[in-house]
Amino acid sequence: MTRIEGIVERHYASVHRFLRALSGSVTLADDLAQETFAALARRGVSGIRQERSYVMRIAYTRWVRHLSTLSSTECTVAQLDVPDSGPTLDEAFETAESLQLLRFYLDRMPPELRVVLILVSLMDYSFVDAAEMLEAPRTTLIGRHRRALEWLRCNMMKATT
Repeated sequence: MTRIEGIVERHYASVHRFLRALSGSVTLADDLAQETFAALARRGVSGIRQERSYVMRIAYTRWVRHLSTLSSTECTVAQLDVPDSGPTLDEAFETAESLQLLRFYLDRMPPELRVVLILVSLMDYSFVDAAEMLEAPRTTLIGRHRRALEWLRCNMMKATT
């Protein structure tokens, strides 16, 4: 077993629990935990003294970055053509209730759409990077992302009217 594998084995449960408590979402905690250990692998583990603190700090940094991407998601999602009736997506994202609603619908979104939406819109990965991560053609992910945004818009519009 490599040192990274050992760290993942020792700390995955606590990192996941921490991220779930912060996000309120198992799906988001899964993604952020994976990002945490991917970042750890990129940085390397030589010379780590306080292993748990170091790993949890990376997890917290991933959470903070996720929060900062929520505000940039408004721009991405707002580019959709929204019908004249009902609130716009920009208006829907302005309230904390809408963010909870977003979490609610992300958990119910078909998994193949949700993963693309999270990687591209929430985590700000390019379609090329997401295609490498998911081992899928870039054009397939572009179509899934469009369908995910449409699915989310339709469901959130129904809920806010």
